[in-house]
Amino acid sequence: YAGIVTRYIVDPMLYKGHKFHLRVWVLAVVNEITGEKTFGYFTQSELVLAAEKYQKGDYDNLQIHDTHAKTASDVAIFPNDFPGDAAAVTARMDKMFAEVGKRCLVNAKPPNKCRKGFLLAGADVLIDKNEYPWLLEVNGAPGLLRTEGSQEFLNYRIL
Repeated sequence: YAGIVTRYIVDPMLYKGHKFHLRVWVLAVVNEITGEKTFGYFTQSELVLAAEKYQKGDYDNLQIHDTHAKTASDVAIFPNDFPGDAAAVTARMDKMFAEVGKRCLVNAKPPNKCRKGFLLAGADVLIDKNEYPWLLEVNGAPGLLRTEGSQEFLNYRIL
């Protein structure tokens, strides 16, 4: 099943002319013994770049618009390499992920026969030209390793 839940962001923030999304690691922890449920995210993340420079139109060209297709070889890290006001974007993501966490933890339970549990997931967040984050998707089983040279080290550094 697939569907669109938001409009297409036609004015994304660009990094060196490329459209990108942030791969943000989120962690949910549930402890049925204490009743504690926590949700947080790692503020350091990877900028995943589209392969070709961005241009409006030509929306069928995945090399320009799809940051999940073949990505550019550049490796960039948020907040260090972010082209805008990283502090402002982080403050907005704090609010966004607080709401996401609140909604996700309502019915969260550990796996069968366990009293404690956690979930590490990868959230893809697009930043628009006004520096507002848009949650694109959350991957419950994200790949933690990349096979391409320097990116293999990148995910270890983030975690």
